[in-house]
Amino acid sequence: MFDYWTSAPGQWSHFLFSCIGYRITLYCSTNFILDTYSQQTIKKTYESYTKVFRGFSINAEGFRDHEYDREKPENVFRIIILGDSTTAGSLISDLNKTYTKILEKMLNKDGTGRRKFEVLNMGVGGYHTLQEAELLRNKGIQYRPDVVLFLFCINDFYLYADGNVYRNLLTSKAHTSKNGLLYDIAKYTYNNSRLLFVVYNRARRLFLGVSRKTLEEKKYIESVLNGDSVVKAGLRKISETQKEHNLNLRILILPGLDGNFDSYMHRDIHARLFHEAEEFDNIQIIDLAPYFAKFENDGTRFSYDGLHMNEKGHQTIAEIIYPIVDRLSDSILRRGSKGN
Repeated sequence: MFDYWTSAPGQWSHFLFSCIGYRITLYCSTNFILDTYSQQTIKKTYESYTKVFRGFSINAEGFRDHEYDREKPENVFRIIILGDSTTAGSLISDLNKTYTKILEKMLNKDGTGRRKFEVLNMGVGGYHTLQEAELLRNKGIQYRPDVVLFLFCINDFYLYADGNVYRNLLTSKAHTSKNGLLYDIAKYTYNNSRLLFVVYNRARRLFLGVSRKTLEEKKYIESVLNGDSVVKAGLRKISETQKEHNLNLRILILPGLDGNFDSYMHRDIHARLFHEAEEFDNIQIIDLAPYFAKFENDGTRFSYDGLHMNEKGHQTIAEIIYPIVDRLSDSILRRGSKGN
C-alpha cells in the first residue's frame, strides 16, 4: 500500500476528488424524504449530468451508466446491480472498465444474438443496505429486472455509512454551520470519503469501544431501524420486495481487499450477514471471498485502498459473477419466468 501511494502520489488526490466530487454531484441533485421515524423512505429526483470528470458520466436517472428506457424492450434480459461506491466504480475513470459493463459485454459476447443482455449499474456512493433496498423498491422495480444483484460491502454495518442522510434530515433546517468553513470541509470529507470514514471508525471502535452510542445513534436505531442494524433493516425490505414482485435476487459479498485471504480479517462481518439473513428464507447470499482467493491470495492486488476495486478487481469480479448470472439466466429462460 505504501509503495503504491509513494510511487503514484497523484492517485491520492484523484481518490479524494472522485469520492467528494461524485458525492457532491449526487447530493446536489437529490431529495431525501423521511416519511416517519419508524420507516425511512428514500426518494430521489435527479438532473442529467454528463462528464462530471473524465469518463465519469451520470445518466438522466442519476446513475453512472448509459441511458436505459424504463420499459424493457422485447427480447432483452435485464439485470440490475445495486451497491455503493464499489459498484459505482470510484477511481475507475472509464465506465467500460467497471464490472457491470464488463459483465454486460461478457454476457452478450456469448449470446446468439436473439436475446440481448442489459446490466444496469444502480450503485450510489455512500449508500448502505437499507438505502439500496429502498432504491430497489422505489426505482429499480420500474425497470422490470429479470435478475437483481446487491453487492454488499464490509462497511455496510457502520451506522452512518449512509452518505450522512440521517444527520442531514435531523439538521435540515439549515445548511449553515456555526463551526466555520474548515469544520464543514473536515466534516464533509469524513462523511463522503470511504477511506477516511473507515480509518476514523476503526480508531473510534478501538479507543471508545463498540458499545458506546450517542443519543443520536440511539434515536436512529430506535426510530428508523426499529432496533435492527442498518443491514438487517435493509434485508427485511429486500425480502418484502422480493416476495411482492417475485424477484430472482442474490446478495453478493465483496470481501475486504486489504490483506491476504489465507489470513482474512473480516470473517466475522461475513458471518454476521449470514446470521442476520437467517430469518429471510427468500434471500440467497453468495460469499465472493473464496472466488477472489482462487485468483490471487493477496487481496490488495485487487484494490486501491482495501475497499474500492482497481481495474484488476473490476475485471476479476466480473469473471466471478459471470457464471453465476449465466446459470441463473439459463434457468429463468428455461422455465419461461421473467422474474417480474
